[in-house]
Amino acid sequence: MNGAESAEARDRVALIGLGNTLRGDDAIGLVIAERVVERLSSLGEHDARACIDLHRGGLDALAIVAAWSDAAMAIVVDAAVSGAAPGSLHRFELAAGADAGATPLRNALGRTSSHGLGLAEAIALGTALGRLPPRLVCFALEAQGFEAASGLSQPVDGAVHAAVARIADEIIVAWHHRQLSPPRVPRGARPAAD
Repeated sequence: MNGAESAEARDRVALIGLGNTLRGDDAIGLVIAERVVERLSSLGEHDARACIDLHRGGLDALAIVAAWSDAAMAIVVDAAVSGAAPGSLHRFELAAGADAGATPLRNALGRTSSHGLGLAEAIALGTALGRLPPRLVCFALEAQGFEAASGLSQPVDGAVHAAVARIADEIIVAWHHRQLSPPRVPRGARPAAD
């Protein structure tokens, strides 16, 4: 990666939706991540939308680190299992330079994320390799169940809109405060249409 590509990558948001569509509410990270991208486009926030690199699936620790390693900000969305009411939204942030081993985010992952071990391991691995993004935010929506099913449970489905709005707002605020910038378009070229 040359200097210009590296600078552009550092202006990106890695939006990482974790989950499995075959396990009921475990699909929540996938659903929310995709809808955040749709919401940014529908709000006319095309520059903010253009800053997003979307990653979805049952990613392991190595894939998560690879997804966020060159981003200015990473937002990880997953299902939670903490004992809170189904549909409750949890937000944790790892501050730049914080000790990832002692952070409330890392400590909470085992209690909240259905992929807690993979995400907690990704944070530890990213710390050890110096590959954490400057800003790492985890949103976890409390699940009701993970039975083999298609679709989300009613309380979780009912909470999706608010979660999508909150995550999209966080990206918009970061972009408008110039913590991120849209991709650079070479002189004379036209940006790709959505």
